[in-house]
Amino acid sequence: MKLIQEDEDWFKFDVFPNFDRLIVNVLFSNMEGDIDIELYDQFYTYITGSYSIEDGEFLDYIVSPGSYHLRIYGPNWRQPYELLWDAINSSIVYDDNYEPNNSDTEADLNADLSFNKRDWLSEINGLGIQSNSDYFKIDVDTTYRRLFVEVIFCNSFGNIDVDIYNSSLNWITGSYSFNHNEFINFELPSSGIYFIKIWGDNTGIEYDLWWDDLRTDTRDDDSYEENDDPLSAYDISSHQYQDLWRINGTAIQRDNDWYKIFITSGFEHLFVFVTYDYQEGPIGIEIYDGDLSKVTENFTNEDNELINYDLPSNGTYYIRIHGYHSGNIYSLRWETWEPHIEDMIPGYDVVIILGAIFGVAALLTLKWKRSKKHL
Repeated sequence: MKLIQEDEDWFKFDVFPNFDRLIVNVLFSNMEGDIDIELYDQFYTYITGSYSIEDGEFLDYIVSPGSYHLRIYGPNWRQPYELLWDAINSSIVYDDNYEPNNSDTEADLNADLSFNKRDWLSEINGLGIQSNSDYFKIDVDTTYRRLFVEVIFCNSFGNIDVDIYNSSLNWITGSYSFNHNEFINFELPSSGIYFIKIWGDNTGIEYDLWWDDLRTDTRDDDSYEENDDPLSAYDISSHQYQDLWRINGTAIQRDNDWYKIFITSGFEHLFVFVTYDYQEGPIGIEIYDGDLSKVTENFTNEDNELINYDLPSNGTYYIRIHGYHSGNIYSLRWETWEPHIEDMIPGYDVVIILGAIFGVAALLTLKWKRSKKHL
């Protein structure tokens, strides 16, 4: 459940006998305002706190049985955050829900985070526990080779370090501070499969992990320009069933992009699928007929956009891609089908959509698989 920091928030914990190690994890985005946390005993006497200037705050502290209070405070900007806590027995070395992931092979089976960009580990299947080396698999996209990795923990019980390896297990980079938390911000030499290795003193330290790959494509615009209006629309009539990135590279939404298509008689059911990452800026689709009258549109403010529509007639049509002109990278695929066929075969429309999407997923190297941003 998301909580909101718009004033001081206080929470009470009861720690029972045989559970002497208190772990507190507060998840938030520091870009939206810095949040700090402090731990107090039952008499509101200050014990310890966490005051980083990065995403999230983390406490891992030995306590006696009793009641404790947690103070969460910040700039009061109505910032969303999540609170996770646990009390464990410090004499027991636990392990996490991602085991076994002590090698790259095991990570491929049990700890694949390729589809969990911007998701904290604690939100996927609980916190990680560093009682041995932990490997996590990630998949870095073609034009997004700047890797950002954040590992938050408290080094009261030992230290944690981070290494990055490529698919051949060649070392690429790492982070080895003696402070709380580790961070990596590094431009990788190529896209593809990589592994994050979490290692350290093997003392059962709990940690959280977050990763993302950021754009390294610095093109001013794409190879389809100038296609800023219908008169200069890029003609993709002969590229039906073909992803845009295979025609002349991925496109960039820095201004309105127009594409021309021709609809053959008897195949007036239009399918257009645009793949993009919403976090890079929203993108919408509009369809116009040959007289430049708008026929249909879709603008969901989510990853990817889809048009699945029976056109009124055959002939020339235009696809307009619009948005916030943020330079977001996208690709486009269009197809036509016999109209109303979905009414004759139950579930046909679902089969078509899924088939097209999975076909794109098998070929496309863009970041359409992202689903959400951590707050």
